[in-house]
Amino acid sequence: MKILVTSLPDLKKISPQRPHHLLKYLSQKHEVTVLCVNAWWLKERQDEYLRSSLKNVNIYYICENKLSPILQEIFAIKSLKNLGNLDFDIHISLNSLLMSYTVAKKLKVPCLFDICDDIISWINSSPQIPTLLKLIGKVVGSFMLERNIKITERITYSTEFLKSSYSLPENKSVLIPNGVDTNLFYKRNEETKAKERFNISEDVLVLGFVGFLGEWVDLQTVFETIKILQDQVKIRLIVVGNGSKFARFKELSKNCGVQENVIFTGDVPYSEVPEYISYMDICLLPFDTSAVSQHALPLKLFEYMACEKPVISTPLAGVKEAVEDQVLYASNADELKQRILELYHNEELRKRLGKEGRRFVERNYSWNKICRKFEEVLIEASESKRRHI
Repeated sequence: MKILVTSLPDLKKISPQRPHHLLKYLSQKHEVTVLCVNAWWLKERQDEYLRSSLKNVNIYYICENKLSPILQEIFAIKSLKNLGNLDFDIHISLNSLLMSYTVAKKLKVPCLFDICDDIISWINSSPQIPTLLKLIGKVVGSFMLERNIKITERITYSTEFLKSSYSLPENKSVLIPNGVDTNLFYKRNEETKAKERFNISEDVLVLGFVGFLGEWVDLQTVFETIKILQDQVKIRLIVVGNGSKFARFKELSKNCGVQENVIFTGDVPYSEVPEYISYMDICLLPFDTSAVSQHALPLKLFEYMACEKPVISTPLAGVKEAVEDQVLYASNADELKQRILELYHNEELRKRLGKEGRRFVERNYSWNKICRKFEEVLIEASESKRRHI
């Protein structure tokens, strides 16, 4: 098939996410062209895994000018002429609203709309949208989402929570969850290397977080818990990643009096993330309780589990729906303290959760299986629409 993808995320400038795994799989069998927003405020990532994911994908920016994402989406229709032959078999929309709708109306080919986050709530958290325009943006965004749902042949969504929140029609909606590359993410024997790299003694309990440090991440609760525990347990926290709150979190660790117990690595290549996870004794998903968080199904959850690590998560709807009791949950600092101590004093429990977690994601959340199902939905959408023409 010849596939056109319209994408709000700039796929060259974000760490490997759901779109990269889907497109990597599809581009091995099909001709994939992407028209996406130019996130000119971000640097292009120099990541080998990212490059390999997009190796067979033709990517075009809407424009090279420094325009806001909303304006770029409005002008997207003019960029279609840069793609040459528009004889596509199907159109995939990745978190795009305005661009998706105008392109779908123009091309008149079957469209699959993929929803993996709370698109409307993201408008409130986007630093690229002025505060005064966010309320208008939510109204317009909700209207455009309804329009896209109406004209789309199929809708794929990552959590049942998203389906119910957006009232997605049963007859054309399919659950396609997030997943993990189980060939890349597996437990490495890195404990000794970690002790050397970070100067951590053998008797220290290592907590860890991996991911983008955005507004929805709640490290304050983690810092407060470490403050309580540091007199009882030799403890360190490794924070792997960067983001809008990176500097704030470093300052916060000082204000909480735990800066000596926290290691910030900054960005690391995606292919090296499994090594860092392997350093950790317990992995954390410390999110706030906003709509963005509740609707999310973070890839890092499955990446932790694939590396055989026990996980403590904020009780998010998407996480509980996906893995149920495969992880432990904590809503506040006191509960987090209790979960950490429970795992610290029970090595057998840590190992059991790790082993069972690996088997669980291999059975249910391998990207290979998920991408095959996505491809089947894509093909069915294309054939279904053409049967009605």
